Amino acid sequence: MKDSVQEIKSRLDIVEVVGEYVNLTPAGSNYKALSPFRSERTPSFMVSSELQIFKDFGGDKAGDIFTFIMEMEGVDFREALKILADRAGVELSDAQYSKGSKGASGDHKKRVMECLSASSRFYQAILEHPEHGKPAREYLESRGIHQEMIKSFGIGFAPQHFTALTKGLAKRSFTEQEMQDSGMGLPGKRGGVYDRFRGRIMIPIKDTLGRVIAFTGRILPEYDDKKMGKYINSPQTMVFDKSSVLFGLDIAKLSVKQAERVIVVEGQMDVIMSHQAGVTETVAVSGTALTDKHVKTLMRYAKTICLAFDNDEAGLNACKRSARLILSMGGVVKVIPIQSGKDTADMVREDPQDWVDLVSRPIEFLEFYVQSVVAKVDPEDVVGKQAAIKESVEFIQDIQDPIQKSHYVRKLSSLLGISEQGIYDTIKSSPNERSQRPSRSARLTRARAPRMTPSIKLQRMVLGYVLFNPENRDILGLEEYIFTQTVLRSIFTKIIEYLSGHDFHATYTDIRPLLTEEELRAFEEIYFEAEQSIQDNSLDKAAISQALSEAIALLKSTFRRQVRKTLRRKLAEARTAGNHDQVQEILQKIQQLTHDN
Repeated sequence: MKDSVQEIKSRLDIVEVVGEYVNLTPAGSNYKALSPFRSERTPSFMVSSELQIFKDFGGDKAGDIFTFIMEMEGVDFREALKILADRAGVELSDAQYSKGSKGASGDHKKRVMECLSASSRFYQAILEHPEHGKPAREYLESRGIHQEMIKSFGIGFAPQHFTALTKGLAKRSFTEQEMQDSGMGLPGKRGGVYDRFRGRIMIPIKDTLGRVIAFTGRILPEYDDKKMGKYINSPQTMVFDKSSVLFGLDIAKLSVKQAERVIVVEGQMDVIMSHQAGVTETVAVSGTALTDKHVKTLMRYAKTICLAFDNDEAGLNACKRSARLILSMGGVVKVIPIQSGKDTADMVREDPQDWVDLVSRPIEFLEFYVQSVVAKVDPEDVVGKQAAIKESVEFIQDIQDPIQKSHYVRKLSSLLGISEQGIYDTIKSSPNERSQRPSRSARLTRARAPRMTPSIKLQRMVLGYVLFNPENRDILGLEEYIFTQTVLRSIFTKIIEYLSGHDFHATYTDIRPLLTEEELRAFEEIYFEAEQSIQDNSLDKAAISQALSEAIALLKSTFRRQVRKTLRRKLAEARTAGNHDQVQEILQKIQQLTHDN
């Protein structure tokens, strides 16, 4: 495993890998971009080609190419290994790929995925067949779907035959159990299996890596006997969970990042036609309402989620449910209202520019919703106003951003002629608001979360800057206990040991081999931070020396101040307890500290 990881790293440049997800621009010897993990206006996300690491200076994420892929794709290390191995052309053994799974279970999942991929290729071949695929091609043409989209989305056709696919899979050595577990085969009454999908346009559903995990089948009109739905989806399987999968995200994710928003439409055909119109940041759910898993996935790519819905009562209710979920998870919701009776696919087929124009002016959801609620209220109807406030508060109370919440409180206050305080009182008294307040234990847990204190930042700066100016011997005046984190203390000790034996000269490459894996991870970040700070501030050698001297002096001063504060507290406790010996001992320590200063 370790050899494969190193081989992948030797073949791939983190700058190229990260550059597929964000727009990197040169920044000295490094590269910078807006953080892909959160919203920001000034780039603070940096990538080092020399160290082959990234760091989000405005957040808390940092690491190598494996860490980056895990964060961006929401996968574990095993999946990240597979993704990067495929890209690097490194062949992994089955044991390496299946690590983390239980032997046969991991092998079976792999076979299920292969069965789905083979099914997709079969359907595409049928669609392209001059005779068997003709009715499906004619239907797709009638829907205005271009050949480019058919190829891009891997659209195929399931012939009106009970065993066309399953016989083809059997010839490729797939078992009946694998066909059933993939959702492609159904058990026959007299044994055997038969095709689940027949006489349908087949649209593959893929995970974010572009691997087929399920299908949606749209019945051709000439085969529609009204006994089954116009659209049917694959069942839940070991690889397909409709509550977490978003159709089209594998193709849309880069556009979503660039647009800083994602558009959620109703169905797969809507997604395909939206992409055809050039609106490529579009996705859809697969046979279910929007879930918290969907939202969590989408917000890895963009905080703003635009909901395209029918402008009728049913569409508004569906939009309300989705919007409330998004708001409660810290997202921003916008609305793209579509004329009732139409869908995205219809609009694009009739005039693609209409869809492009519509998505260019989305409406803030709460702006839209509050106005729609207020529009129903008679200005003189006090009871109606109370109902409108209660209904609107259901959404306003879920907003996490206090500025955004204040904006909509003012908006509602203005529209209804009610005081802002009255609306806030309604929010506070809401049962849902009370139930969502964090418990005392939750607040304490958050309070105990580790944070980068000014003292820790100073310690890291000293360790980083000394490598850019090893002649600065002020660092020798530091004691190891000044470094309050174990990993920093250990790095400091190893730097001092090396300096003392090499005429006080040390570089990054000198220290690196001396460190453990944990120390190395911290050391790479520290070095990267120092390098970036020096470049950002255009520091020459003299300026680096001065900055390092000042940082060391400040670190000593900060440490003495903390020690003095602790000693004074202990002195007061000793005096209260009447412990004269301890009082004298502490006074001596304070005197010595003052003398050293």
